[in-house]
Amino acid sequence: MSDIVVQKIVRPERAVSGPWLEVIASNLDYDRATFLWKCEGLSDEQLRLRPVRSSALTLLGLMRHLQGVERAWFQQSSLPQARKLRACVL
Repeated sequence: MSDIVVQKIVRPERAVSGPWLEVIASNLDYDRATFLWKCEGLSDEQLRLRPVRSSALTLLGLMRHLQGVERAWFQQSSLPQARKLRACVL
């Protein structure tokens, strides 16, 4: 069994025009795949290594940070739309 965590990654094409949701989704897919592509071929141990001794940041830590930012962005951006939808239903 290989200790490589991230196998071969193929980045999808980006949509640059079209419906807003499709453009956002395609760009997120592209950005996620780009991050994984940069981690391609690394083991779990390598993902946890600090590239600079004075920094606590690792690739795994960066991945967690990106997940948190994405989650917060979706929560903030979907809140007004959810309120509009609720107002229409009520």
